[in-house]
Amino acid sequence: MKNRIIAYFVLIAFLALGCNKDQQAIKRLEGRWKQNKLNGLVVSEEQSATWTVSPCKLKNDELCSVSSQIGNETVNYKFLIQDDGKTFVLKNGSGTITIQTYTIDYLDKSTLRLVHSTGISNITTEYKKI
Repeated sequence: MKNRIIAYFVLIAFLALGCNKDQQAIKRLEGRWKQNKLNGLVVSEEQSATWTVSPCKLKNDELCSVSSQIGNETVNYKFLIQDDGKTFVLKNGSGTITIQTYTIDYLDKSTLRLVHSTGISNITTEYKKI
């Protein structure tokens, strides 16, 4: 009986830690990010996207909100973080269709590097927090 109780608590701890890593990634993503590189090359100001990530708590929201602005055009999306903070899934504004899935290659307080695999090659996009 003791072994079952211990196994149960260990399972709950693993599930809680997984959610915490996703929430930690979301917390780091909150704010404004400016695209500065695409496949290692500097992106011009005119072609650079700015992402604004709204605050989001996984307990309350299944999907989080992000807007992308290039020039005067702004598009609203939804996203979610999976795989212990390693996968970024971008969805349409209503959150019903997956647009792109990225691997979070690097994320700290000031740098975000996403990698998207096309099946033939990888596309790496880097953002700096502004």
